[in-house]
Amino acid sequence: MPVIAGPGLIGTVAEVNKTNSKVVLISNTAENSNRFAIQIIGEDSKVVNGIITSYDSQNNRIVMGNITSKAKLSKGDRVTTSGLGGVIPKGIYVGTVSKIAEDDYGLAKKVYIKPAANLNDIEVVSVAVRD
Repeated sequence: MPVIAGPGLIGTVAEVNKTNSKVVLISNTAENSNRFAIQIIGEDSKVVNGIITSYDSQNNRIVMGNITSKAKLSKGDRVTTSGLGGVIPKGIYVGTVSKIAEDDYGLAKKVYIKPAANLNDIEVVSVAVRD
């Protein structure tokens, strides 16, 4: 189930107990964690699908890596969940594109995304449940 803080997605419920729940944040990029399927709609209205591949903790940015699409992406483009994988519904706001860079080998792009919610200061969350 998606977990939202303020204006955007912060993670998913991983475990539920009688008195509390454990949430996996979108910034968690451990090998055994779920990868979050996201999408960016570029200037040319083309959709770029991908997953969150890493987290830049110094700048509080999530990273969508390994993008080979030729779609034109720009700073400020809206990032939402894609619904792929069936874990999180499509269309939940994640954040905005803050930077686009080539990967280390120059073969693909990495997109740095400013999360909608401050992942370092979470006080109140909401859990979205399906009907």
